[in-house]
Amino acid sequence: MISEYQLQHKFEYKWIIRTRFDGYWNGYLPPLDEMDEKAYTVPVGSQFGGLNDRLGIGNWKTSEVALSRLSLLPLIHANGAKGLNSESSFKQQLIVREVSYKLRDFPFCILSRRKYGWPPGRRGVPVASMFNRGHLNGAKCRPCHPVSNGGAAKSILEGLDRGWSWPGNVDDIELCNPTGDWEPQWQDLYDTLAGPERAMVRVILTHQNSTECIQENEALRKQVQVWDAPTPAMICERALRT
Repeated sequence: MISEYQLQHKFEYKWIIRTRFDGYWNGYLPPLDEMDEKAYTVPVGSQFGGLNDRLGIGNWKTSEVALSRLSLLPLIHANGAKGLNSESSFKQQLIVREVSYKLRDFPFCILSRRKYGWPPGRRGVPVASMFNRGHLNGAKCRPCHPVSNGGAAKSILEGLDRGWSWPGNVDDIELCNPTGDWEPQWQDLYDTLAGPERAMVRVILTHQNSTECIQENEALRKQVQVWDAPTPAMICERALRT
């Protein structure tokens, strides 16, 4: 889609940023002029044997390789890499196409309802409070009353495999107990800590009915040139179901 758009309008993007819809940003994206145009930039940590694939920034040349998650699989396989997870497959994409990469800190986390063991072992998955002020680098997070912080939380991070689920050197990390569901009053906690503007968005989305959801997504579809996604009705059906 990016390639077709550039050809149609006779230009080339200087930067392409790949992010996720389930990311919660607790700070601003670093200035792009701090990035190395010759390398693909990804967050520190959460490597799982490869490279953190929860955010990526690069020019068109490096992004074309980084975003070819499916088309490069035959080349990766022919290069002897098999049975890879998402992160290790992502790293192999860059290796086989000789694209260098840079690691740096980013202030965001990935909201997750998944349950994990507590406390996390060497290859366990830490789940941070989404209200941490440090660079979480795409670590899993949820709204919670932290059960570990300060030196105790830092000790847990130090015990993690640095090539696996370690999220980087996070300042003042606060960790949740992710063995159960989100706390019953997570909405109140979110509204208090996220601030009135984000709280209002949460309230609107929480109380949105099917018709309102479809109208909002239809309006969004009219603003984009290419809609390569399910229909607004299908999106809203799934969103309201969960």
